[in-house]
Formats: sequence, structure tokens, C-alpha cells
Amino acid sequence: MSSTSCCLYVFIFLDLNHLCQRIPRGVLEVVYGINIAPPQEGEDPTRAPYADELLCAYGCKFLLLCVKPDFVPFTSEQETENQTD
Repeated sequence: MSSTSCCLYVFIFLDLNHLCQRIPRGVLEVVYGINIAPPQEGEDPTRAPYADELLCAYGCKFLLLCVKPDFVPFTSEQETENQTD
């Protein structure tokens, strides 16, 4: 990774931290439809989320929308039909 791209990543990360400090956790969750992990025990429960917490929550939402499961579990009716066949 070049130093230019490294600086760009740091700049974006710092920019997201600034955004998280300005916009309350609840507003971010409602607007983007995400669930940001609450602060861990021992941390200030009212603190703003960090950039990595915001990115993780948004990434999880994106993955859940895009990934389609290959396996569909049987319902109880299908299980009983398969056992009698």
C-alpha cells in the first residue's frame, strides 16, 4: 500500500469519527437502518460511536441484503412428508 492511499484511508476514517461525534447514535441507526453495537461495559454509555463501529454495522446490513442463503431448512410438514415417502 502506498503512502498516498494510506493517508487517504486515515483521512476517511478521521472524517467518519467526526461525523459520528456530530450525529447521535440513534439518528444514525434510524436513517441508515442499522444497529450499532452499544458501548462495552465500563465505557460511557452515552458516548458517540466510533467509525469502525459505524462501518461494521453498515457492512453487516449490506451483507445481509446481498447474501442469499443456498440452504433452506425444512418446515415440519416437509420433514413428515419426507419420512413417510
